[in-house]
Amino acid sequence: MSPKLLLTLISFFQLGISQAGTKVVYGDDDRFEPYERPQYFTQSQSVAAMINKSNLGFESLDGFNISARTHQQAYGLCSGSKFIDQPILAHCSGSLVAEDVILTAGHCVESDFDCTNFDWVFGYEMNQKTGNPKKFEKKNIYHCKDVIAQSSLNGFDYALIKLDRKVMDRNPLKMATPQYRSQVGEPLLMLGFPSGLPLKITESASVLKLEDHLLVTNLDAFHVNSGSPVLNQKTGKIIGILVSGRPDYIQDPKQNCSIVNTLDNSMGGERVTSLFVVPRDF
Repeated sequence: MSPKLLLTLISFFQLGISQAGTKVVYGDDDRFEPYERPQYFTQSQSVAAMINKSNLGFESLDGFNISARTHQQAYGLCSGSKFIDQPILAHCSGSLVAEDVILTAGHCVESDFDCTNFDWVFGYEMNQKTGNPKKFEKKNIYHCKDVIAQSSLNGFDYALIKLDRKVMDRNPLKMATPQYRSQVGEPLLMLGFPSGLPLKITESASVLKLEDHLLVTNLDAFHVNSGSPVLNQKTGKIIGILVSGRPDYIQDPKQNCSIVNTLDNSMGGERVTSLFVVPRDF
């Protein structure tokens, strides 16, 4: 663990995925496959999934063959649910903000164990022609070399991860300036791995309320969207990190299975850590 991590690790309680990672759908389900939103292709290429090394699958010469539970199997979903047959593998979401630095939520990386046992994987997404992803290419798998900075206290929820090598074929996402402050009504875009699914793009959301360094939004965010970059939809710049929200799924008593928890757009409760609290010395 680096000296800088010891100085910035200010969390004194566990804000685990089960607590900080619960989210929900507001109004219509506005999650889309990257190929359905080609205008965000460049941004989607710079979002990585945090995946346990033990879950990468069978290793071949050029990568790892994907084998995972389906969305339905993992969450007991009712038939007809969205993305029901897609694999569940991701643990958290993150974005490339420098050629060898990932930005994510602080509660995603709380110890040396998390750095050592989880990799950051680009290219975990659906294919328009062949469907579910079949393999993780080795060139797209990066190890955590060090944690540059981390916090998970009272919504100051962020982490900066130093990768084991530079990412040469993807461009870092642009970040809003440290002076930037979001406003109510700001249009939002989010990219990440809801419930551990392959990459999804979430749009048609906005900032509903300001709470000091937190933004209250109606993003359709789920468990494992934690760490997802939240962008101003007009400028394409990161303005925050998805960190918490309402429960994802509820039990349907008639079918004895789970359905997505759906609320009105005005009831947004997904919280985003504003980017201005994140250190920039990396």
